[in-house]
Amino acid sequence: MNLTGLTILKLPILNITKKQLSQWLPISLILIFATGLRLYQLGSESLWVDEMFSILGAEKLNQSTRPLYFALLRVWMIFGTSDAWLRGLALLFGIGSIFFTYQLGRRLASQPVGLIAALLMTFSPLFINHSQEIRFYTLSTFLCIAGTLILSYLFERPSKILMGWWAFARALATLTTPLNVLMLIPDIILFSWRFRKERRWLLLLGKGLMIIGCFSLVPALVLIFGGSFSDYMNGGASNYPKPSIGKIISMLPRFSASWGLKELLASVQVLSQNTDSGLLQNILNLNHITNILHLLCYTIYTIVLIGLLVIALRNGKGQKRFSSGQLIWVATWGFLPTTAILFISYVFSTIWIPRYLLFIAPYLFILLAVGIVKVWHQWRSLAIFMVAAYIFTVSSGLVNYYTNLDRPDFKRAAQMISINEKPGDVIVAHIPEIFHDYSVARYYQGKAPLYNTKRPPLPQTFDRVFIKQKLGSLPPITGNLWLTCWKFCDNQEEINLIFEALVGQDFHVQTQKIFGDPKVSDSVKVFQVTRTVTKS
Repeated sequence: MNLTGLTILKLPILNITKKQLSQWLPISLILIFATGLRLYQLGSESLWVDEMFSILGAEKLNQSTRPLYFALLRVWMIFGTSDAWLRGLALLFGIGSIFFTYQLGRRLASQPVGLIAALLMTFSPLFINHSQEIRFYTLSTFLCIAGTLILSYLFERPSKILMGWWAFARALATLTTPLNVLMLIPDIILFSWRFRKERRWLLLLGKGLMIIGCFSLVPALVLIFGGSFSDYMNGGASNYPKPSIGKIISMLPRFSASWGLKELLASVQVLSQNTDSGLLQNILNLNHITNILHLLCYTIYTIVLIGLLVIALRNGKGQKRFSSGQLIWVATWGFLPTTAILFISYVFSTIWIPRYLLFIAPYLFILLAVGIVKVWHQWRSLAIFMVAAYIFTVSSGLVNYYTNLDRPDFKRAAQMISINEKPGDVIVAHIPEIFHDYSVARYYQGKAPLYNTKRPPLPQTFDRVFIKQKLGSLPPITGNLWLTCWKFCDNQEEINLIFEALVGQDFHVQTQKIFGDPKVSDSVKVFQVTRTVTKS
């Protein structure tokens, strides 16, 4: 009797445990796997220029238009300054973004949709990349999806507390990067429609926007009147072409399974233009065949993604598994900021750049997940084909990401010098002075003295007199001159001028090595230079 009673009492507990296990185990496994992917090779590559700017911004706290990440990084740096540790901050927010994407997908669609959306973000080489760099893009995505998740709760159970948390999350997002203010466009539209008959809540929306405005006032003033916006639009952004239809569509596969589409297109373009050996002979070249097949698979994969979006947004017969109203919410959060970015790109200068669009990707992942679930329930064979296409494409993207070096390789450059240096050697870095401490000097572990040419910004002259002034304290070079250059490597006359000024006109370049992708101007060059010994 007692045993039966105990069994009856225990059954509900066991059922609750199983329910909790079925809900939390899958996403826990996904988050563990995502963490492993992002920890893998976390500190293997050297810093690149944007990461250097992040460290400088954190040390000086001079990022008035994007202060939040740099303030957090400044605190993070108290506990360590290694590459892996500094990148760990972005990794944490990257994992948090996956969890919030799962929660939003689960709430607005179903648990399978949330899990699939989380998987898409987990395996995305683009998201892995930005979770492994000292930049604010994962924090931006994390705060944007957090604000959206809070708003989804507020739409179902209106609360002043939730209203305050939403305003706080959106304010922090705009303090991370001003571009996140675009999330207010869908927020205002959806909120106004949801509470269109409740004046009290519309007034609360106005108060919430005022709170966000107060947080963002100083960064906005600096951005508009301080020249940051105009400098960027007339500077770096003006170098990018206006986004074409192909470039717009290609953003979908870039989000989920990027594997170097730009390189593939360039290879095919070279193939079509090179007619010296005959088109047939070029096509039969193994490298060209591989690139063409990759491009074909990439095109098929892009068509599959577009089809999934169409299926997700289409409500036809048998499509009542998901609430069409809540899917419209997701589409609004995804497409309205995208449209605004396209508008800015066409009217001003291009900001249609993957890292700037990262905060929009979670909503597209959720819509793609909805499409996958619908296809799985209605056309199982087609769903299996889509899954196979995704596995092939994302596998190629991950292999490309983990095996190709696309950053300046200061680590190997410093290692090469350390292994080959001898007494009397001197190292001179021909690198922008602002980055000196974060380039070769950061990784060099040898004993040779290391100097910087302190090259003046253009158009100031760089001549023998300037070199002697800046390197006048240089000890006599009785061994090798190891010249490392970055950003200034294209001007060979300037390089030779350094050789002559420091070694003499009878210099001899014994070794010249490139560390990084030689096709990229961001690569590092190391020259081993000695004085030519003349025999009497």
